[in-house]
Amino acid sequence: MLGHSQILSVQQLHDQLTFVELTRPPNYSFTYGQYAAITVGDGNSKYLAFASAPQDTTLKLLVAGDSTPWQVTDSVTLGEPQGGFTQALATAQRLLLITHGSGISAMLGLLKDKGDGILPQELICLWGVRSASYLTIPPHFGVAIEHITPIFSQEKGHLTGYVQDHLKNFYRPGMTVLLVGSKEMTAEVKNLLVSCGAAPQDIFFNF
Repeated sequence: MLGHSQILSVQQLHDQLTFVELTRPPNYSFTYGQYAAITVGDGNSKYLAFASAPQDTTLKLLVAGDSTPWQVTDSVTLGEPQGGFTQALATAQRLLLITHGSGISAMLGLLKDKGDGILPQELICLWGVRSASYLTIPPHFGVAIEHITPIFSQEKGHLTGYVQDHLKNFYRPGMTVLLVGSKEMTAEVKNLLVSCGAAPQDIFFNF
């Protein structure tokens, strides 16, 4: 499935993180955590997670460290949505979301719907960021910051260090874990969760 879209708005948010909003093609469907190959004009494709909720009328993206010249009204080609958390959400009752940096993009739609009362599951989201200035980002996607537990790596705050340092305080047996991050981070977090008693089949990635 290919969708043809257009850029509606572009805004630099923070530290090479860019908010991009696109028109949503008719019949273009996706679910939580999915991503797709996105091509601006005749440029190269880049795989990006959808930061919108599945029922939203536009498509929102959080783009990190990108050289793509995002320009309002430019045409965009959308590839087939891939990955996602459909299997995890089918039976989960309690969710633990774990990510860092721009990885939050794959979870923003889920967090938005939790805040709007659409998702019934209990939910905790641990988000590793450098500083409190990153907390201005989620509201651009309709997500209230009280639905996120930030962990600061470069400044003092309620929780400091890395998400790996705090897993034992938040993981409880029976939780379904949704994990998005770098290869090294996700491997370390998975091993720590298993050492805390998590079953490997209860840990899900969006790819």
